[in-house]
Amino acid sequence: MKTWIIPALLILFSGGCRHSARTGDGKLVDNNIELLKKLPDSALTKIDFYPAVYVFDTTQKGVIVNGTFCIKNTGSNNFIVHAVKSLCDCTTPSYNKRSIISGDSLQLDFSLNTKDFKQGYNDRFINLYGNFFPYYRNLKIEVYIR
Repeated sequence: MKTWIIPALLILFSGGCRHSARTGDGKLVDNNIELLKKLPDSALTKIDFYPAVYVFDTTQKGVIVNGTFCIKNTGSNNFIVHAVKSLCDCTTPSYNKRSIISGDSLQLDFSLNTKDFKQGYNDRFINLYGNFFPYYRNLKIEVYIR
């Protein structure tokens, strides 16, 4: 076996966008969730988001598309945004508030660069962390590349 294959595989699989670690038994632990689990139940709120899945029309490879998720605080406590993480470099989320009062909404804008996408169906995720149960939501983005 070539000596360059093992280092290349280690580099490929050691990187990534997730802020996580492994426990002694090999389970993946997300540090954001572990921190939020320490919040008392009285500090939690409820959120709804729209759309449940953001679906783009068919587009060409290499195009940058933009979209917005609307996140509404439907609970009685302020919604505190702990973190917003993209799981890849092609997705760039942005938002302008870290605290949303009850009944108010947050617009989570994002841009999606399709330059490295394969032809056909593609999906990407943005993780939203905050003081709601189960502490995070995967916001799904779908696009079909012609």
